[in-house]
Amino acid sequence: MTSPLWTEPLNPLNQHRLDFAKDAFQSSLQSGRQPRIEDFLPFVPEELQSALLPELLLVEFSFRRAAGDSVSSAEYVARFPEHSEMIATLLEQSAASEGAPNSG
Repeated sequence: MTSPLWTEPLNPLNQHRLDFAKDAFQSSLQSGRQPRIEDFLPFVPEELQSALLPELLLVEFSFRRAAGDSVSSAEYVARFPEHSEMIATLLEQSAASEGAPNSG
């Protein structure tokens, strides 16, 4: 498996690193904590952070929608301004797959 916007295949070690960070983030959300994506990006080497970011965003979008929260692109673009296009794409994809309205 590769990240939604990551096009290069990952070696098994790097895939394990991504999976570990994603699982840790998801577990933190499920336990009632309010983890910040920014705190989980350093779980992987810097060159893999661009592959981890969309994974964590999708987990957070899904979790927030399931909790009844609205998900706003403006909120995420403020946190990750250099990734505004990716955020818009992921929000559209996740809203469509979850049948949720996309908040712009």
